[in-house]
Amino acid sequence: MKYLNTVVLLFTFSMVYGQTFVKDFFSINEFVTIGNQSFFVAIDGVHGSELWKTDGTKENSVLIKDINTLGNGSPEHLVVFNNEVYFSANDGVFGQELWKTDGSESGTVLVKNIHQSFGQGSYPSNFTVFNNELYFTATDNFINGNYQLWKTDGTNDGTLKVYDAGGVRINELLVANNKLYLKQGGLAEYDTISNSLIPITVDSEYPVIDELNSFDNGLYFITSINYSRQDIRFYRLEEEGNIILLQEFTQPQYGDIDIHNFTQIGNEVYFSITTDFDSGNDTDVLWKTDGTNLGTLPITSFDWDRHLSESNISNFIEYNDELFFNSGSQNNYVLWKSDGTEAGTAQASNISVDRSVDFVTLNNLLYFSNNQKLWSTDGTDANTTKFSDLIIPSQVSDDFFNVKAANSTIFFESVYQNRRALYTTELNPIIEVKKGYSIIETNNVASFESKIDSVVRNIIKVKNVGNKELIFSKVKVVGQDFYIDGQLSSNITEQNPDGNFLQILEPGAQSEFELSFYPSTKGLKKATLSILSNDINTPNFNIELIGFAEDEIGLNINESISLDKEINFRILQLKKLKRLLK
Repeated sequence: MKYLNTVVLLFTFSMVYGQTFVKDFFSINEFVTIGNQSFFVAIDGVHGSELWKTDGTKENSVLIKDINTLGNGSPEHLVVFNNEVYFSANDGVFGQELWKTDGSESGTVLVKNIHQSFGQGSYPSNFTVFNNELYFTATDNFINGNYQLWKTDGTNDGTLKVYDAGGVRINELLVANNKLYLKQGGLAEYDTISNSLIPITVDSEYPVIDELNSFDNGLYFITSINYSRQDIRFYRLEEEGNIILLQEFTQPQYGDIDIHNFTQIGNEVYFSITTDFDSGNDTDVLWKTDGTNLGTLPITSFDWDRHLSESNISNFIEYNDELFFNSGSQNNYVLWKSDGTEAGTAQASNISVDRSVDFVTLNNLLYFSNNQKLWSTDGTDANTTKFSDLIIPSQVSDDFFNVKAANSTIFFESVYQNRRALYTTELNPIIEVKKGYSIIETNNVASFESKIDSVVRNIIKVKNVGNKELIFSKVKVVGQDFYIDGQLSSNITEQNPDGNFLQILEPGAQSEFELSFYPSTKGLKKATLSILSNDINTPNFNIELIGFAEDEIGLNINESISLDKEINFRILQLKKLKRLLK
């Protein structure tokens, strides 16, 4: 043939398809699990912010109930209690009130209209299970909740106000030492017999109570002079009521101090202290405590970039009886671990960690995010591998979900055609089709221009970005003047000396074919390129082809062109193909 014309392609850009695609949304928020069902809040573009459920499959990811048919139901504060999910929601009539669901539409109901004023909600929040009842804060009198303590057994009559704080807000309900604690100005214990609060005097010199944490051997918390945390005292409250001062951290004369990352590992609690000395020698110290003053000790110190936001060590999690964490900016945010000793605190992997995505563990593996991609590790550098090429977005201010372990799989949030989407890490093949560096979505349109008897060629790259073999049953083009060639030099390897387009792509593997427009007459020509495979989301990947041939005849340069309409795969061994298709 002759002269090669310039081609014009109209491709739409998109994100790569991920592991197992569940469903696309405009937003996804919160995530709790009961048995094999996970519940979450999402906006799908048809309904407002409403409650959904999933078992990890596309067909069983459904809206539970459109609570507010005229707007947003706004479910929030999801908590599991007595095998049901309790939450706050607004049906557009009663305002933000207490709801529950058993996962069915009929079983998704208003528990009680606490605030009787029309349209004024009680704003239930701070849900905490205690003594087989669900405690929470709400209001039947004030605006925007948090002024009264309530409990519910799941019935209207069994939803009762147990304490009224008047105009003072109640915060941070927490169960420790088999008791219910809360903050109402200072620290207090709720007495179930008298339905009253018992104030706990801790430290009159340091009146601000913060960082309430419940661990096996007591209630841990800090006090400080003010909310800026100038000087910090760290305490443990025993079941008997004894208050133990574990450590005091003093603010430097010119600088600041703060405490972070409370995490229990075995019988000890780990945490970190950042100190700004206003001298350039700022520190981020890893500590641990066994609940005693003598047993509250520093483990090791890291340098800290106080001028760099979120540069301190973070993402603390227990894994295989050790602490794993993000080692901060001074260590390039790589994954570290600690057994509680300075010698045993060291780098676990040379892979950096995204602070914005929480660590999760599942099936003896630790999952984390690197460069917004999901990775897994067994705690060794050799077995730290990327699990998915999908981008995991950072949590926004009102988002409480981007990665969760549930139902023996990992659920995570990513992007699908510029919308948030829910995925799982179930092993599946996933097709990615590219022209050059541009990703092509199924059902895109590709436009070509040429002259009569002149050929326009394009290389189409097909990659398996999944975790299981991608198997093609057919690659063909149907329509006038479009042709396909599956034998290219770029495909040649030792295992594939003929350069054939591969019928089986292992995870991460790529193969190419040539798509040609070779018009014999003038005018508009249409065709369809179809790639049929075992990709579960797009098993029939189609591209609409539109070609236009000008009146002018091209110059003949005697170049050859394949006139095939379909790629002929080499015959696979039947047993191997059956095994791969399982």
